[in-house]
Amino acid sequence: MIRRQVAVGSALLAASGDAFAHTSIEGVGSFVNGLLHPAVVPAHAILVVALGLLLGQQGSEHLQRALPAFAGVLAVALIGSGQAPLLPFEAIQLVMGLLLGLLLASARALPGRATLLLAPVAAAAIGLDSNPEGQAGTQRLTTLAGTWMGASFAVLWFFGIADALRRDWQKIAVRVAGSWIAAAAVMVLALGAAP
Repeated sequence: MIRRQVAVGSALLAASGDAFAHTSIEGVGSFVNGLLHPAVVPAHAILVVALGLLLGQQGSEHLQRALPAFAGVLAVALIGSGQAPLLPFEAIQLVMGLLLGLLLASARALPGRATLLLAPVAAAAIGLDSNPEGQAGTQRLTTLAGTWMGASFAVLWFFGIADALRRDWQKIAVRVAGSWIAAAAVMVLALGAAP
């Protein structure tokens, strides 16, 4: 079953056309565009999946501190995204995704301070890189609200998945997912560096 899902997902990715990270999806409103934004930008998706799984692997006490910090910093970063300096946000997100993937794969218990630091840094990297192009006023705020909700929900959802997987073989699956996340981050970084 899982092999078939991976094969179908790989075929869909291979068949897709050009990707534009910060353009709107035709036919849906501003809020839905924002809601889907963390899922359709590869660096954002890698980071929210990795953070959610890592928090789930570490336990609910990590989530109780890290999720409010993530959501708060994300809201501030989204609002300030139009004035963000030109930094290599995608590379920052991918390096963070690589780090989180390696932490997942190692399955080491982390101090609460570590996830409390990683979550807002991830939120800032995502938020500052999420300025909706060509939007202003209410439309921009609606899109940003959707992005805030989509990223926060994604972290919470992947936390729930990892937190529910408590059997030994399931914990191995989360570690494998961490290694895949790290590999995906390296591949996207390599593709970005290629001429």
